[in-house]
Amino acid sequence: MRLGLADWLARTNQLSNLEQAVVMVPGNARFQARLAALEDQLGRNPGAAWRALETAVALNPGYAAGWIELGLRAEAREDQAKAEACLLEAARVDRTFYPRWTLANYYFRRRDFGKFWRWARQAAEVTDGDATPLFRLCWQVTPDPATILERAVPARVTILGPYFRFLLAEGHLAGAEPVAQRLIEIGDQRQAGAVLDYCDRLLERGQAGPALRAWNGLARRRLIESEPLAPEQGVSLSNAAFLRDPLGQGFDWRIPLTEGVSVARGEQPGMVRVAFAGKQPADCECLWQWLPVEPGRQYRLRFDHRTVHVAGSSGLRWRVEEAGSGTELAPGSPELGAETWTPAEAGFETQPGGRLVRLVLRYRRVQGTARIEGALWVRGLRLEMER
Repeated sequence: MRLGLADWLARTNQLSNLEQAVVMVPGNARFQARLAALEDQLGRNPGAAWRALETAVALNPGYAAGWIELGLRAEAREDQAKAEACLLEAARVDRTFYPRWTLANYYFRRRDFGKFWRWARQAAEVTDGDATPLFRLCWQVTPDPATILERAVPARVTILGPYFRFLLAEGHLAGAEPVAQRLIEIGDQRQAGAVLDYCDRLLERGQAGPALRAWNGLARRRLIESEPLAPEQGVSLSNAAFLRDPLGQGFDWRIPLTEGVSVARGEQPGMVRVAFAGKQPADCECLWQWLPVEPGRQYRLRFDHRTVHVAGSSGLRWRVEEAGSGTELAPGSPELGAETWTPAEAGFETQPGGRLVRLVLRYRRVQGTARIEGALWVRGLRLEMER
């Protein structure tokens, strides 16, 4: 009954009740620490707060929170020897994240970066929650992503994954590639989504090289359903036969959500159907894909197609655009429209420094005609590098 009453008194957070709880159970370190915090908050007797904390850790040497509070108060008094000793004792008796995180912060404030990296690494090794503050602190110490990865981030998925997502959220794409490669090497399909998001960020910026390395890494480890691409060998088109549902990311097909347009794989392998309800915008993209290419080379896109219930000019054609500028590299394919399966092709030449283009199936209503209603079927799609 005495212990229960003392616990209740301590939880009221009133000074007189806390003092009574300490008298009832003088050996309770937690009560002493609460009394210290309240004394400090009220500003009544800072010396009493210090003594209460010292009593708390003397009663319970394994009370890490007490050691940390005592260390921080010693630092505020500019007693650095006492502060460091208390914080180190907290980390010795409690091997979880918070004592190590506190030490990393302490050495950051002291500008002792050798010890900072040691404790930042140890904090990362035991983190079980949001480590974003730790990552931000590392980036305040240095803007060098290689140093941070080597000195503070263990090669474990549980910390590499959160660190990778932090890099993407903060826009540190330049430092994300080695982290992505480590995740691909040791991770599983749960990490594939974040790596694909990274690919998309790179592709939007026209950075084909690192995007392709990440994509091919995922493909080789079978973390995505795709074969590796090899633009130097003319292998630039992904999922050309539409044998699987598009990922909608990376180098796979993207299907924009457009009113009046639906895209589906055909019942027979190697075919895709694009249907139009007559309500689609007068100018819209139906299907598109990023293509990694070789600079200054000529390519030819070949395919068979037919249209169903599309009378007159369809306004449908394939076009190839330069990444970034959206400039069309060639006039594109002829207008698509045939009642029976008909072969067609479109040629283009990449720019001298160009390594990324966008292949787009586009509908643009022909002037003087109504919006089309019906479907376009495509099969045998292939891209060939000619020279």
